[in-house]
Amino acid sequence: MSYKNKKIIGFLLLLIVLIILKFFLGSKHLYTIFEELPDLIIFLLLVSIVMMIVPLITKSINKKRLEFVKGRKLCLLNSVILFIIFSIPNINTIMKRPANDGMVNSLDPIYFAKQLTCIYFIIATIYYFINMCFFVDKKE
Repeated sequence: MSYKNKKIIGFLLLLIVLIILKFFLGSKHLYTIFEELPDLIIFLLLVSIVMMIVPLITKSINKKRLEFVKGRKLCLLNSVILFIIFSIPNINTIMKRPANDGMVNSLDPIYFAKQLTCIYFIIATIYYFINMCFFVDKKE
């Protein structure tokens, strides 16, 4: 796959993350997207900086793309570690709070923590592939 195709795939994956953030953090209605777009883009930039920091630093130090095998391991390790770090407060909330007698609503902190952990997993998985597209050399 050429670098141009990899960049296009990477940008499409970033668009998917933007849509996930829109539906999770913003309202569920698409007609409000233009009102929320500046805030969502700023949030996407912050998330992207955090999720891409290790491969970006490694690429800038080496001044070239990472080798496929090393890059794949680095991107996987980056995503797993960031998923664990961001999930610790949610797991702590789930473990310490008593269950809410089967009642599930948006104000239930345990339900929200579980949803947030799932969203973190999805975003960490997507950013693994984004980092592979932008920072890792082609497979030989």
